[in-house]
Amino acid sequence: MQSNRDKMFHAGAYAILTIVWFLTFYKTLKYSKIKSMSFSAVLAISFGILLEVLQGQLTSYRFPDYKDAIANTFGVIVMIIIIGVKYKSVVKK
Repeated sequence: MQSNRDKMFHAGAYAILTIVWFLTFYKTLKYSKIKSMSFSAVLAISFGILLEVLQGQLTSYRFPDYKDAIANTFGVIVMIIIIGVKYKSVVKK
C-alpha cells in the first residue's frame, strides 16, 4: 500500500512540475502552446530520470527506482493531456 502511495505522490509532483513549467513557457516567455508543452514534458521527464540516476550515484542511503521514473513520466503525460484538452477548448471559443 505504501508503495502505491509513493508512486501516486511522484506522479502528482511531476504533474505539478509540468504545469508550472508549461505556464512559465506559455504565459511568461510567450512560447507557442505546442512548444511550451514539448519543452515542459521533455524537461520534466529528463529531470525525473536524472534525479533517479543521481540519487543512486551520489548517496549511499538512496537507490534509483525505475518505477519512480515511470510514475514521474506518467504524471507528466497526464498533465500534458490535460493541458492539451484545456487549451484546445480555450482556443476554439
